[in-house]
Amino acid sequence: MNQSLKDPHLLPARLTFLPKTATSPKTSNTISHLSNPSLFAPSLSPSLCYVPTFATSFSEICKVVTAILHIGNVEFKAEEADSSMKLIRKELGPKFKELLELGKPGVVASILAACERLETLSHECCHALSTAVNLDSESPSFIVPHILFLESYFRDKSSWKWPPYDKMHALGCLMLQIIFRYPMVSFFMSLTSMDAAHVLQIAKDARGGHVIEAFLSLYVSTKMKLKVVTKLQDHYVELAMGTASSFTVEKCFASSNMSLKENIATELLAARAELSKTKHGPYLLKKLDIDGVITKLLFMSMSNVYHLRNLLTKSLSAFSQDDMVLVRLV
Repeated sequence: MNQSLKDPHLLPARLTFLPKTATSPKTSNTISHLSNPSLFAPSLSPSLCYVPTFATSFSEICKVVTAILHIGNVEFKAEEADSSMKLIRKELGPKFKELLELGKPGVVASILAACERLETLSHECCHALSTAVNLDSESPSFIVPHILFLESYFRDKSSWKWPPYDKMHALGCLMLQIIFRYPMVSFFMSLTSMDAAHVLQIAKDARGGHVIEAFLSLYVSTKMKLKVVTKLQDHYVELAMGTASSFTVEKCFASSNMSLKENIATELLAARAELSKTKHGPYLLKKLDIDGVITKLLFMSMSNVYHLRNLLTKSLSAFSQDDMVLVRLV
C-alpha cells in the first residue's frame, strides 16, 4: 500500500489545497471528481485516514460550495461514518434553499438518500427541506406542492400557483418518495389537505404516481390513507386505463377498507370490456380479483336478504291471532 495511505497525517496534507483552488472555474470540476474517491468512498480509503480527512477538508469545501456548483453537483456516494453525515447536515442543511435556488436539487436528493441508506439524521434533513421550500408566511400545506413543482416554484416563489398542465419534477418526486418512508406528519398532512383535483393530477402524472404509492406505506395512518383514496373516487377507471397509473390503482385498492374496495370494484367492473382490451387490463382485473369482490358482495347481499326474511318471519310469528286479524283489516 502507498505510504501516504498508511499514514493518516499524510492524506489530509495532500488535500489541503482543495479549499484554496476550489474557487477557480478551471480546476473546480477536476477537484470535485478527484475528491470523490477519497472523501465519499471510504471503501477505497482506510478508515484511519478517512475520518480526519473528511472532517478537515469537507468543512472547508462547504464554505465555497456555491463557487463550484456551477460546474456540477457535489456527490455523496457511500458515506459510512455517522460523524460524516452529521458534518454534511451541519454544513449543507442550512444551504438547502440556496442549493435549490441554484437548480441543484440533486445535492439535496443525494443527502436524503444517504440518510435513508445509513439510517441516520433523516428527520433533521426532512425538516431542513420543508423549511427550504416554504416561506414563513405560507401554510405548511404547501410543502408537498412546492416539492412536486420545484423548478416552477423557485422560478417565482412570491406568486406561485399550482400549474395545472406542468409535468412534475423528477427529483422532487424522488425526494418525496424517500420522505414518505418516515413518519413525517407535516408532509403527510400537506398531501391529505390537497384538493381532489390536485391529487388526481398527481396520480395521473408518471412521476407523481410513485409519490402516491409511496404515501400509501407503512408509516401513514389508515385514516390518512383513506383520505387520499377517497379523493380519487369516480376516477379509478381513468387511472386504470393508464399503464403507469394502474399501479397506483392497485396500491389504492390494497389500502382501502371494504366499502372503498366495493366502490373501486364497481367502477372497474363497469369498464371491464375496455380494460380487457389494454395490455395491463386483464392483469389488473385479476390482481384485484374484481370478480371475487363482486361475488362476495352479492353473497353478502343475499345473506342480508335471507337474514331480514327470518327476522320478519319471527316477528310475525310473535303476533297473536287477534293481532293478525287487525293487520289484515288494516
